[in-house]
Parts: sequence; C-alpha cells; structure tokens
Amino acid sequence: MRLDQEFHRAERKAMEKGMAEGLAKGAREQCIIIAKEMLKDGMKPEKVAELTKLTMGEVEALIKT
Repeated sequence: MRLDQEFHRAERKAMEKGMAEGLAKGAREQCIIIAKEMLKDGMKPEKVAELTKLTMGEVEALIKT
C-alpha cells in the first residue's frame, strides 16, 4: 500500500472514531437532561436509572445538583 493511501486510511479511521465518541457523548448528555426532568417531575431515582441506563450513583449525583 502506498504511503498516501495508508495516511488516508488512518485519517478516516481517526475521524470515524472521533465521530463515534462524539455521538456517545451527546447521547449520554441527553440521558442526563432527561433524567433531570424525570427527577424534577417526581419520578423515583431507581426508575430514572432503569430508564436512562445511568447508574444509581449518577442519578443520586443529579439529585444533589
């Protein structure tokens, strides 16, 4: 494989990895926003954790903020 092809392949892999990480971060942030609203509406922390896939520790930290 030529050097320029190898460079473009590595560049593409890095970009795909960055995009996947960005999407995961955005999805997590959205779960946190939703969890805060659920807690504000009086939903039990256990149910919030179950529905958002956040840990109980993460939900409890949201309660304290």
